[in-house]
Amino acid sequence: MRLPSSAIRNLAVLLCHLFSALAVAGTIHVPGDYPSLQAAIDAAEDGDLIQLEPGITYDSATIDSKTLTLVGGPEPYEYGIFNTAYIPELRFSPGDGSLEIRNCSLEDLIAAGGRSIEVDGSRVYDASISDFETARLVGKNQGSAFRLVDCDAVAVVDGDAGHYSQIAVQNSFRHGTVTIGKTTITSLILARVDRVEAIGLRRYSYVNQRGSFEDCRSVRLNDCYFDGVTVTGVDAIEFAWCQVRGRSATPDRCEYCGLGNFYCLVEGGPCSKAMEISNVPDLKIIGGAVAGGAGANAPTYIYCRAQDYPSCADMEVSSNSRVTIYTNNPPDEIVRDTNCTVEVLPLAQFAWIMH
Repeated sequence: MRLPSSAIRNLAVLLCHLFSALAVAGTIHVPGDYPSLQAAIDAAEDGDLIQLEPGITYDSATIDSKTLTLVGGPEPYEYGIFNTAYIPELRFSPGDGSLEIRNCSLEDLIAAGGRSIEVDGSRVYDASISDFETARLVGKNQGSAFRLVDCDAVAVVDGDAGHYSQIAVQNSFRHGTVTIGKTTITSLILARVDRVEAIGLRRYSYVNQRGSFEDCRSVRLNDCYFDGVTVTGVDAIEFAWCQVRGRSATPDRCEYCGLGNFYCLVEGGPCSKAMEISNVPDLKIIGGAVAGGAGANAPTYIYCRAQDYPSCADMEVSSNSRVTIYTNNPPDEIVRDTNCTVEVLPLAQFAWIMH
């Protein structure tokens, strides 16, 4: 039986589309297929994967608005092993493209606009990421400084073995969420962000871990650790089962004030406050954040007096703020100015309980 000419034409068009789709997502090996990373990027098509041989230092490169995946080795970056590809500087030009980086080592990453960017299992010394719909830092990353500006959605997740020296997110007000989970961040700075949700922010050795939240709409922190928190101009923030404490620059001259999770360390002068709250109309502290890590009956001190020092405030509340503390162990004393409200309620009155 002979097929009509229209059916033959339709079949030919379908086969062309099929073969072109298969040809789009290819793998390019460097230096096998191309001698340099830039040559491979220039030759690549949208959807291609560029496989870099690990243990080699490549030249700096620029990606001009393409959708590409760079893989620098079979395993995530490990300090001192040199098991991934090394790129001094990688630039991603503005456009409609997307970039995924896996198992690479970069000195500088400069990405200035696109649909999405993801960094997984890599070491990035300094990163500046702006104007992306989605930015994701996942897995075992090692980073010194990540600055994310004007990104709609930011996620820092699934990094149990990873560590970031600094994560700074700014101007994510459009409709986005900053999600943080199961990782360590020495300095977390969030400014002008719509919504923040953090679960399981861990302590990294004995390094100070600071948190700064400024001019955000909604922040929810659960089971997180900070060595000091500053909150200014946040519409609503919750600390649930967190550990927040002050940290001194001279540990050998410090002593603990209080036995709960909220405590401060005293140095040779004024203590380092665990929390400084200013212009926050709705701050909630729930459960373990104040109830104490030494058991349900451990004493809690929002204000405490240390030996040889007249006063030591773990938490300083000022400038038109309202704080509600849900705990079964009320603090001994609270220091605040006349413009603020601090209310202590039983833990059972808090409806949303995650533990």
